[in-house]
Amino acid sequence: MYTGEIAALITTICWMVSALSFETSGNRIGSLPVNLIRLVMGLLFMEIFMILSRGIWMPSLAPDGTFWYIFASGFIGFFIGDMLLFRSYIEIGSRVALLILSFVPPITAFLEWLVMGQVLSLQGWISMIVVLTGVLLVLLKKEANTVVLKHPVRGILLALGGTIGQSTGMILSRMGMGSSDPIQATQIRAFAGLCGFIPLFFILKIWPKVFKGMKDGTAMAQLSLGALFGPFIGVALMLYAMQHTTAGIVSIITALVPIVVIPPSLILFKDRITLREVIGSFIAVGGVVILFL
Repeated sequence: MYTGEIAALITTICWMVSALSFETSGNRIGSLPVNLIRLVMGLLFMEIFMILSRGIWMPSLAPDGTFWYIFASGFIGFFIGDMLLFRSYIEIGSRVALLILSFVPPITAFLEWLVMGQVLSLQGWISMIVVLTGVLLVLLKKEANTVVLKHPVRGILLALGGTIGQSTGMILSRMGMGSSDPIQATQIRAFAGLCGFIPLFFILKIWPKVFKGMKDGTAMAQLSLGALFGPFIGVALMLYAMQHTTAGIVSIITALVPIVVIPPSLILFKDRITLREVIGSFIAVGGVVILFL
């Protein structure tokens, strides 16, 4: 009973841990090497799990063509979305980036209306407005009788791009998951992400930076922790949760990440978090809840 809800709650904790781990490692070796290394680590964790638990070396391909939906989900979510999101961790910090990421549920609903023709109710529009209000409370400040951004525009745009990538990836995941095994689906998504990063690294000629980063013991320890709780446990649990409860409930529970991440941010990064920012975070999460009431 409530297995889907419990899985979604654990997913929230996993994403909090992985975000903090990737922020600290990204500050040391750069966001692009972090993206590649964590996907490789995540795939290794999943491969070991599949071999030990099921004796399977490779994920099975769905015969009905839904494999390509899962692959496209991973390419857009793990490659494009996460590349932008991880860079935003360095620009504005994981706490603020995750708050912007709370736009994923309403943006997903908006994209479903735009692309798939599903009705976007008044409730959906209200949700987007409330989430936007909460996010703006965190991002804006009053200075010399004017309102200005508290964080770099570049970082905010990167986080917003990552949010759109995650929303698009979620829609494609829903279209392709069906009754597929969550771990195997996550393997396909991670492999799709690698198919994007590997050619990019050759084009940008940053492999030396990757190999240098792999020699940083502290960064690799942080990456290992993030890869374990992010691409492996976190994503697999999210897909499992979506199979055992509604996508709305999963979205509501996982939307708590911006609030859950506040205490460790205070401890680890000595962030100065104002009451206004705390209130804004709760309002943003409340906006997500409104979408699924």
